[in-house]
This record gives sequence, C-alpha cells and structure tokens, in this order.
Amino acid sequence: MRLLRQAVAAGRGLPVDLGVGVGWRAYPLQCPDAAHIHREDGTSAPWRAQISAIELTFELHMLRAAVYVFVAALSLMRDSEVQEIQRDAVRTYFGSPAIVSRKTKMDPARPELHWWIIEPVAEALAVLEELSWHSTHLFVALAPPTGKQAHTEPGIQSEAEIDFFINGVNTTAHQPGLAKIPPAHVRSHMFRKTMSQLAGREPDSEIALGLQLKHAARRAFANRTTQAYAQMDASWAKEFDTELQ
Repeated sequence: MRLLRQAVAAGRGLPVDLGVGVGWRAYPLQCPDAAHIHREDGTSAPWRAQISAIELTFELHMLRAAVYVFVAALSLMRDSEVQEIQRDAVRTYFGSPAIVSRKTKMDPARPELHWWIIEPVAEALAVLEELSWHSTHLFVALAPPTGKQAHTEPGIQSEAEIDFFINGVNTTAHQPGLAKIPPAHVRSHMFRKTMSQLAGREPDSEIALGLQLKHAARRAFANRTTQAYAQMDASWAKEFDTELQ
C-alpha cells in the first residue's frame, strides 16, 4: 500500500473506471530499450518512449498484419495457402529456404507443397511463431478462446487484415517518419499477380514461376495460366517502369 501511495503521489497513477475496466490498460509503461528507427530525413529516434496495454494490442495486430502482407507478397502464395502455414514450416528445399503449406484451391487432396522464399520471409514467420498461441497454425486470433469458446478455428480475415495494416501505417507514419501508403483497394491476389509480373520479366522464368504459382501440370512444364499471370497488364506497365527505375 505504501508503494501504491508513493506511485500516486509521484503522478504515476491513472484513474480506473471499474464499470468499464479499461483504465489500467491505458497506463503508459516506459520503453527504455526500444530500438532506434532511422528516418528518411537522416534523423533517428526510439521506436517508442512508452506504450500502454491498449497500444500494445494495436502493435501486435499490426505485427501479424505486416507478416501476412510480407509473406503473401513475396511468396506468391494464395491467401488460403498462407493461412495454412503451420509451425516449423520453413525447410530447405533443393538447397534453398522454402515454406511448407497445403494447396487447397481446386484440390480436395490438399497436397503438402513447397514455396521458395528469401531469408527475411523466414525471419518474419519466426516472429509470428512467437506471437501465435495456437498449437499448430500461425495466422490465428491474437488471443486464445476463453470461457465456453474452448476451441476456435485458425485463420484470419485477410481483407480486413490488409486494410488494418494500411490504415495503421498511415495513422502512425509521422512517428517513424515514413511516407504514407497511397489510398487504394488492395487484396492478397494482387500481391500474387504483381510479383508474377515482376518475375515474368526475367529471361526463361516461366518454368520457375509456374512451379512457384503451383500452375505446373508437370514438373518440367508451366501451363497457360502461368503465362497469363506473368503477362504485363497495359494499364500497369507505366507504373512498373516508373517504380523500377
């Protein structure tokens, strides 16, 4: 009790509405070991000087959303395939890191397949493994079920997750000094299409792209679907040329 009185006297207390029960969750905690962020203007500052439980919930949601966007964008996996990723999914496949997941679209057998990735994607999944409470899957609700909800199915609403990420970045962009994401309708299949077009510009990429997209009817041949994915859309061509300069 003495310590509580001292904390209140020092201004470290926060009124709590017992009827609402959120007062303590808004109490800021110091973050002395926060990583420093290097801004575009050359300055740097701690990621956060303090954080509350409410803000922490937001940041954990942003972290999960960021991992989803990053994995979906760089792996060329479908939304259903990303959400099927389980613990210990990163393996070595033909000498390169890859994600093991299951193909569910138009395939009742749900075969276990591999998608090649770069090391940062593997690191992102390792972070998500620490965040997920689920015994098998990574993309799940932030908190485990309570009360009568003894079990909950894995999975997230990818559309809402992408929107949350974009809105979150734009709302807090001033803190780390980032540029805002231009407003647009963004969905997971667009990541897959965009990366396919980028990869399709490389010489002799069709077979590898077909394998990554899981369009290959046989191991050595990609089909027409792959060609369609890699075909540069005329309305996007100018945008690609500008961004890649």
